[in-house]
Amino acid sequence: MYKLLVVTPIAHIRGLREKLASKFDLLEYPDPLFEDVVEVLPEADVIFTNPNKSKLPIDSKLQQAMTKLKVITTASTGLIHIDLIEAGRRGVEVISLTKELATIEKISSTAEHALALTLSALRRVPWSFSDVLDGNWDYEKFIGRQIDHLTVGVVGYGRLGKMYARYAQALGAEVLVCDPAYGSDNCPFPVQDMAEMVPRCDIISLHIHATSENLGLIGSELLASAREDLLLVNTSRGEVVDEKALQTFLGRNPGACYATDVLASEQTSKWDSPIYGLAKSGGNVLITPHTGGMTREAQEIAYHRVADMLIECAESL
Repeated sequence: MYKLLVVTPIAHIRGLREKLASKFDLLEYPDPLFEDVVEVLPEADVIFTNPNKSKLPIDSKLQQAMTKLKVITTASTGLIHIDLIEAGRRGVEVISLTKELATIEKISSTAEHALALTLSALRRVPWSFSDVLDGNWDYEKFIGRQIDHLTVGVVGYGRLGKMYARYAQALGAEVLVCDPAYGSDNCPFPVQDMAEMVPRCDIISLHIHATSENLGLIGSELLASAREDLLLVNTSRGEVVDEKALQTFLGRNPGACYATDVLASEQTSKWDSPIYGLAKSGGNVLITPHTGGMTREAQEIAYHRVADMLIECAESL
């Protein structure tokens, strides 16, 4: 029986541990550091992870320590936490939800979270709640915006971008889309390039993968043309934003806001992020700990699907 190293919590997902234990010898470390698992790495044939809850990137160091590694399984669509070049060099199979369209179409949690961040920031909910806890009862500091008077730019019109665009439209916002795969013939919303769209938007919501082309996409050049009260929402990956450029923009524009579920390098050096530092010092930043896809329903769908894929893969090893 192959040994499966699980480095993300699974106890709360109904039936998952039993499913995996029926096919693998489980080594469970729900949230380890490298030093916590270094002794068992050479024993494991397979690793099961999720970037939302792991301090352990599947980098070259870890893969080289796993001398018997055959399969990497991640309950995610994003793969930025995995050194794919090293996996390819070693002939390691990588299982993810990236191309599992029938499965991920059932998962709306991240798009819902993007909307929650949008409305929370527009209505100043976290800041007003904190003020109430401090013993104050004063609305004047927290006058917000009404979304049906605003223009929303959706960057990335894939599964989640489509959902978020529909939500924003349902609330009365004007919706614009930026995605090179779409045009007026196959998108129900006006399609524009970034340079054209950014100056028009009150809100920009990011729904893109952290590909080499997208790293630092939101940088000083685009921010220079943005409105001074822009709300930027990010539920994709922290790396698609140049955080230092955004820190400068937010410092110059106190009416602007960054509502994000992700930080650049969040697995390795999140506390060094200039965005985290700005939030700690009282800046206009709202951060959640990569909870976008973390609902009970979404986790059950995602984790069970990759578990089934892993079991099928293991039968042919």
